[in-house]
Amino acid sequence: MSSEKASESEATSRSAATKSKWVYGSNALVLAVAALIVVILLDWITFRYNHTYDLTTGRIYSLSPQTHRLLGLLKKSGQKIILINTFSSSSGSSPTEITEYARVQQLVHEYERASSNIHEYRPSSRRSLERMIQRRFGNSLKPYRETLTGCVPLLQELNTKFTDLTHSLSTVPSDAGMTSDQQATLLGIAAYITQSAPSDLKRLVRDIKAESKSQLADWPGLAKTAQRRLKRVTQNLSLAIAPDTVKTLPVEYRKWLVGQTPAIKKIMAHLQSLIAKIAALKPVKSASALAEIGPDRLLILAPHSVKAVTASEMFTVSGLSHSSGRLRYTFNGEEAVNEKLLSILHPHKIKVVFVSAAPGNLIQRGAPFSAIARKLRRHNFAVYNWSPISSNPQMPGASGPPPAIGKGVVWVVLNLPPSGQMGMMEMQAAGQLNMQLKKHLAEGGSALFLLGAMPTQLLMATGGQPPFKNLLAGYGIRYRPNLVVVSRQSDGAGHEVVGPQIRMDRFGKNIITRSMNSLMTMFIGLPNQNAGAMMGPTVVGLTAKAPAEVRRQVILRSPGGLNVWAQSADAPFDAKFNPGQDKRGPLPIGALAVKHGSRVVAIGNMLFIFNGLLDSVQMIERGNSIEGILQFPGNSALFMNSIYWLSGQSKLIAASPRETVAMRIKPMSSAELTLVRFGTFIGPAVAAALIGIIVLFMRRRI
Repeated sequence: MSSEKASESEATSRSAATKSKWVYGSNALVLAVAALIVVILLDWITFRYNHTYDLTTGRIYSLSPQTHRLLGLLKKSGQKIILINTFSSSSGSSPTEITEYARVQQLVHEYERASSNIHEYRPSSRRSLERMIQRRFGNSLKPYRETLTGCVPLLQELNTKFTDLTHSLSTVPSDAGMTSDQQATLLGIAAYITQSAPSDLKRLVRDIKAESKSQLADWPGLAKTAQRRLKRVTQNLSLAIAPDTVKTLPVEYRKWLVGQTPAIKKIMAHLQSLIAKIAALKPVKSASALAEIGPDRLLILAPHSVKAVTASEMFTVSGLSHSSGRLRYTFNGEEAVNEKLLSILHPHKIKVVFVSAAPGNLIQRGAPFSAIARKLRRHNFAVYNWSPISSNPQMPGASGPPPAIGKGVVWVVLNLPPSGQMGMMEMQAAGQLNMQLKKHLAEGGSALFLLGAMPTQLLMATGGQPPFKNLLAGYGIRYRPNLVVVSRQSDGAGHEVVGPQIRMDRFGKNIITRSMNSLMTMFIGLPNQNAGAMMGPTVVGLTAKAPAEVRRQVILRSPGGLNVWAQSADAPFDAKFNPGQDKRGPLPIGALAVKHGSRVVAIGNMLFIFNGLLDSVQMIERGNSIEGILQFPGNSALFMNSIYWLSGQSKLIAASPRETVAMRIKPMSSAELTLVRFGTFIGPAVAAALIGIIVLFMRRRI
């Protein structure tokens, strides 16, 4: 009996074990199938939506914040942009060309992924590209096509009239007594009427008919050619029947030409009517599509215009490879594309005028501020230079009115010190400049004041008062040029030195500097002949009181601590802080204000946009290449952000492509390091522990 029970119990145990195995096995199978389904689903989602996220420091493979803001403006405008990469990708191309294609293609994908208003088009051939552009811009070229094709019958009729003139001329009896001058004149007229003029008209007819058969006809270009040829024919005919020409001919030919003058004038009237019709055609921006199509460029097709980023704009020379001896190139594609997109979004450029009491053009090639002027032009601004006095010392006097003034115009006011023989004239010009500034601001204009420290010697030239004191006080801003902000540093030999320069890469969260954190910025000054410094960083803050209608804010403060302070611009640079005389940092060195719609920014330094600082680069190694990056990217960022705010384009204030490159080489913060350590070391361990707990829990349920 007991054996039966034992065997029954054993059978029950075996059955339970078998059942448990089947349950466990089925659960495992279900989990495996579920995991497979999840993997397939995730794979399909990633393939379908193809979303990527850049986890590199500084987002090295992503578009810059400024680009994203620009794309936001593009979306708001509703314009659809087509990108076409014509860089070579064939296997027969050199490795350099293939690399160029890949870099440009990657950039195209980034723009397409970041904006639904941008799409890529890959033409299978040149002919397919022409057909696409023809479909896109065909309607805008229709008036040109209809006008030129409509000219053909009249041109053919005029050719017939020239044939009649040629036949009539052949019947005129020759005069054996002609002089050499008469023969030359007659041959010239005969050659033109019988050969040159008909040839010009026939060639124009052929060109119009040939263009009609082209997939992508250059009608605007042909219209210019037609105007040029028709004007030439008209002018030559006019010379042929001019009284001075007629009287030099022999009698018989003179009679003939006088008799044919009405017919020739009729031909000229027809030609002038054709010229007037062509001249009345409105300019077509899309006509540039014809000239822009070519190899090794990125075409940007907007609804009404075409832009092209060439290879030289995409890839700029950054140095020479010591190993291979070949040139190294830096990829500037994002900045170049943004430049074209800006010109599409804002076809009417905002005017920026550099003004100062000192004569001379400060922004021309090779001038001290030419680099920042070049950057402004790349960002779709029209740049001018003006001083109240002429720069020619032999012809002193007024230089004429400013090139632009009032609402929608930004003035960059450079507080340059008087110099040389022109010093007295510059002092007189300072008063005129103040008057023009008041008028400019009163009419709704904006101004960026770039100021600097001024020793007593220079302040005496302005009557002992800080330049623009009353003007800035009206906006609640106080400028203290008698103070220069200095910093104490080591000279590398174990000695501490003090100089009129400060470095900073931490800024306040105001509208102008909020995008500049981590961008190294340098403010500098020049030693004065006697002692102290001129044009160095100085104190620019807020007055105790301001008019009720003024809104103002400090935007820049110098670093604090023991190594930065403000001292007299006349004092020598001692490597120590003098209590009671000097002022400890942080100190205000920049402010903004708004009054009745007019905007003002005042920054206590001018030389931060000097060519030497803006163009200063440092070399870094990235992968197998060495690239040059900006050493002080915050300098141009501060200037451009101020201009954007002053011109009402605050939405473009963000780190630009070149500035973010400089940000990428900075060390990670403690928070970023913690996140990386957690993700790479602790993260996998925590994930493994969670998986183990889930498996244990499921087993216990079984």
